[in-house]
Amino acid sequence: MQIGFLRMTGRTLNSFQILPVAVLEHLGVQLRLTPPRLASIRALYRRQRTLFDHQRVAMDALGFRHLMERAERGLTASLRRSAEATFSGDALIRMARVWLYKRGYVLPADKRVRLLVGAALRHAEHTLCRRIAAKFDSQTVAGWIKKPTTPKEGTTVTVLEWLRYPPHRVGRRDIADYVERAQTLRELGADRDDWADIAEARLYHYARVMLRRKPAALRRLREPRRTVELACFLRWQLLRSTDTLLDLADHRIVDLWRAAREHVEAAVSLKLTSYQRVIATVIALADDPSVSDQAFRERVRAVAAPFAGEPGGNRSAAIRKELSSRSATVRPLLKQVMDVPLDIPAGHPLSKALLVLRAVYAADGRALPAGTDNPFPKVWAPLIRSLHPLPGCRDRVPIEV
Repeated sequence: MQIGFLRMTGRTLNSFQILPVAVLEHLGVQLRLTPPRLASIRALYRRQRTLFDHQRVAMDALGFRHLMERAERGLTASLRRSAEATFSGDALIRMARVWLYKRGYVLPADKRVRLLVGAALRHAEHTLCRRIAAKFDSQTVAGWIKKPTTPKEGTTVTVLEWLRYPPHRVGRRDIADYVERAQTLRELGADRDDWADIAEARLYHYARVMLRRKPAALRRLREPRRTVELACFLRWQLLRSTDTLLDLADHRIVDLWRAAREHVEAAVSLKLTSYQRVIATVIALADDPSVSDQAFRERVRAVAAPFAGEPGGNRSAAIRKELSSRSATVRPLLKQVMDVPLDIPAGHPLSKALLVLRAVYAADGRALPAGTDNPFPKVWAPLIRSLHPLPGCRDRVPIEV
């Protein structure tokens, strides 16, 4: 029984709990003895020395040994390495048990393992704090503590609470609010490349605690916990705010496209009604024997004259044309998105387009420069070649491509 328990669990059987009946029956079959129906370790081993002797025999049979100081140092080093990527104490405890079992060490008491795991987590936390302190000056770190606890200008909520608020709608004000959040976080240094070597999982581990922490509790936090939590929170919020901002912009684009589509569909419906009236008039004239051929042609030309010279094209082309005329709604969205530093590949069409638009909007321009190429699909080329202004322009000026 001692050998089986040690092999399955990595621990010696020295509990005072009642032994399972199935285990006792199995041992009775193996030893050809009548097992007791109810027994505990204390009842089986009335002499404590015999219990220790059986434990030693089981350890010798399986090659297990007690954890010594040298092995504990090896376990500590392994836990410190694991704590760089694993932040759960329970997960590290499981790793410690696996490490001990594979190397033939009897699992020590849970309290001892938890102390080693806690020390490894604190070591990882201190190491991260030293890395942050080496990359950011003391003034920047002091700003992390002071800025989030101060009220946001014009409101009664603190900056920390404001940064945690979710968006309420998908409108221009919500997008502008997230642009302001991203700008505030960049001013605090959350956009620097010094964060590249810190995994996102580690950022989130410390940032999620700050999502529930009250601003007044920041000053009571001890170091290095406060610096680590604030730093990871600011970096994580910048990533999160940027993703939310792009998501809001995407929803806004969908709204603009839907509004343009509904306008085009309404125009098409009205046009179909007009076509039906023209056809009804032509049929009525054709059925009237008193109308001469010459009069019939003249009447048909007069009825069809309002529709002569109308441009053709499919519905998508009409929607694109309608979108290009909605400068009052498109231009503010473009200017808001351009305030966000986006990591766009150099060869992407959007990279070239935003570069041109930033230069035009910076100069308070209203038209694309002459000779601007079209980096987008060919379906947009007719609109760019036509006499059409930049979004926000009131006067129609030619745009050369």
